[in-house]
Amino acid sequence: MNSQTAPNRFARSEPFEVFTRPQRSRPARLAGLLIRRRVEIAVIVAGLLAWSWLTEHLPTWGAGLVLGVPTLAALAVPVSRRYLHRRVLAVLTRHRLRSVLVQRRVMNWTGNLPVLLWSRPTPVGERVWVLLRAGIDGVDIERNLAHIASGCFARDARISVTRRMTALVLVDVIRRDPLSGPAARPAAPRSAPGRPAGPAQRAHPEGSLIMRAIRRRPRPRSCPIDLAPTSIWDPIRLGIDENACSVDITLIYRNILLAGEPGAGKSGGLNRITAHAALATDCRLWLMDGKRVELGLWRRAAERFVGPDLAEAIDALGELQAEMDRRYDQLDTDGVRQIERQDWTDAIMLVIDELAYYSATAGDKKQRDQFSLLLRDIVARGRAAGIIAVAATQRPSHDIIPVSLRDLFGYRLAFRCTTETSSDIILGHGWHARGYDASTIDPEDRGVGWLLAEGGIPRRMRCTWLTDADIAAVVTAVTS
Repeated sequence: MNSQTAPNRFARSEPFEVFTRPQRSRPARLAGLLIRRRVEIAVIVAGLLAWSWLTEHLPTWGAGLVLGVPTLAALAVPVSRRYLHRRVLAVLTRHRLRSVLVQRRVMNWTGNLPVLLWSRPTPVGERVWVLLRAGIDGVDIERNLAHIASGCFARDARISVTRRMTALVLVDVIRRDPLSGPAARPAAPRSAPGRPAGPAQRAHPEGSLIMRAIRRRPRPRSCPIDLAPTSIWDPIRLGIDENACSVDITLIYRNILLAGEPGAGKSGGLNRITAHAALATDCRLWLMDGKRVELGLWRRAAERFVGPDLAEAIDALGELQAEMDRRYDQLDTDGVRQIERQDWTDAIMLVIDELAYYSATAGDKKQRDQFSLLLRDIVARGRAAGIIAVAATQRPSHDIIPVSLRDLFGYRLAFRCTTETSSDIILGHGWHARGYDASTIDPEDRGVGWLLAEGGIPRRMRCTWLTDADIAAVVTAVTS
């Protein structure tokens, strides 16, 4: 019997984990506990000291009143309540993050965890500064972001490594997405007619009509951008990113390509850039629009406007090329390489909407090739001469924009696309495999896209949306 059971007993093997905790002295463990619970200990000690001092000078009910009334007031006032709630969440997130790191074994071979230095609230959640010990890198934490989000009761988690010291990483716990708020979604539908009215409406049937008229009365709306004169050398506040921080780009010496499916919100980014150029006192605006109506609202603020006419577009690019050559002759005479802010000439911004109309649809092949060659020369050589190219299209494939022209655009803004391939065509090959995929953007989030700057990493952002009334206000401010 032993000879039969012994081989079976030794043949069975199940996976198991051998985990050895580092041997630390009791004072070291106590010091670590005090550091981790420093906020709770400070609050308890401060409360006890305050209670002890008050009870020496006041009766018990008076001391309770002095401590209780401010506490209840702080919890009742919305501003202070939100402040306390965010601070409590910041402390809770630090503790939950440490628990996740322990459970996921994010530690080095000696069993030491990363050091959680500090945590504070952010507009979208909490941020924790983490110092990595020897043997741990940012990839170890990046692999467990989904577990961190779940363990912190959040919707998402992100990590960023500081450039000056790779051992210091920032873990952002995301509790809300500022890019998919009410501004990016349609308004809630109204109640269907014939539905039973509320108590107030039943008491005053004619009052409901008055209230309905008041609700339908248009409210005054301020323009979302500043109408004061600006400079093309100043950064353009394009919108906000997923951390609710402003996204500013400087387009002097730069070119930008915007692309995405119809209805993705390209016009939001295009109009925001055009508005900055229109308000700039040192920039001349040239517009080309295959649809005529998108950029047509800016016609009175532009020096040159071209509609759906390929021949006129070619003539305009020829004039712009001649202006570029004239500027380079002047720069050569002055002995400088590029224009500066204080120089003798203004910058020129060329904004092209529906680029595919000019490069792949209208006219014959010879005209389309001529348009592409002229545009490529302006994009390639115009930067030092102060000529900025801004182009928008639906899908910048090779049959719409030659690869040699597409790669010259330093900034790329990819709005929602239908496929991963389309996203890579805009941002560049391989970005979707690294998690930067415009096809994953919610179709309802108009104006949300991935912004890729020169030599940088794509940032998820939402462009500021300008209504027709906002554009009219900007044009009026420019022309008046």
